[in-house]
Amino acid sequence: MKSFTSLVGWMLLVALVAVPSVLFYNWLSNNKGREAETAAAAPSKAPSPAALFAGADKAALPPV
Repeated sequence: MKSFTSLVGWMLLVALVAVPSVLFYNWLSNNKGREAETAAAAPSKAPSPAALFAGADKAALPPV
């Protein structure tokens, strides 16, 4: 009877590890798909220096 008990124990252990692993894999693959769609839909554009320093006081800046 020891082998049947150990077999049930191993099967339970495999199920307890496999279920979260499959759920994590599905979540990760869905996230990668969303990132790819977002990147393809709206290409990123680097902000201009004027946008970065829009709040800066122009009097405090040295002349160019």
